[in-house]
Amino acid sequence: MKKNKRLILILAIAISACASEKTFVEEGQTASYPSYPDSAPLSVMTTETALSEAFPSPAPSGKPVQTYLPPAEPADPSNPFAPLPGDEARVKDNIQLTLAEVTTAKGVPPSYSLILKGFLPTPCHALRVVKSPPNATNEVNIAVYSVVDPQSICSQVLNPFDVNVPMDLLPPGTYAIWVNGQWVAEIQF
Repeated sequence: MKKNKRLILILAIAISACASEKTFVEEGQTASYPSYPDSAPLSVMTTETALSEAFPSPAPSGKPVQTYLPPAEPADPSNPFAPLPGDEARVKDNIQLTLAEVTTAKGVPPSYSLILKGFLPTPCHALRVVKSPPNATNEVNIAVYSVVDPQSICSQVLNPFDVNVPMDLLPPGTYAIWVNGQWVAEIQF
C-alpha cells in the first residue's frame, strides 16, 4: 500500500511538471501579446500557384498534340489510323495491345472490322495501324504501333484506346488476319 502511494505521488509530480504553464488574466484586465515590429504581412499561396512556380509550363511549340483519335481527313479513307505525313520525324514506339478481334456485320457481302483495344505509352502518343495487302498465301499482316514527337513533354500515364478499323476492300477470297505477328482470325469475302 505504501508503495502504491509513493508511485501515485511520483506520477502526480511528473505529470504536473510536464503540464504547460498557464497565465491567467484577472477580471477587468486585457491580455497582451507580443508584437513583431517591421513584420511584413503574410502572403497566401494557393496550391495551383505553388505548382506553377515550381513546375513552369513549357512555352507552347505551336504543334498540336495528337492523341489516338483519327485526324479529320485521314490519308487512307479505309483506315483512319494510317500513317500521316510528318510521321517520319516522330519516334516509333510500341503499344500494349489487350484485344484484337475481327467482327462481322451481316450483309451481302459481309462487312468486317478489326477491333483493337489497349494502351498507348502516354497521351502524347498517336496510334498507327498499317494494313498490308494480302500476300501470296492470303495473309493480311497488320502492324499496330504508336508515334510521338520526341520534343513533346507529356505526363507519364498510360492512355487507353478502343478503336474500330474497317477490313473492307479485299478481293474475293479467304484471308488470315495477323496483328503484330499474332494470328487473329480468318475471314472470307
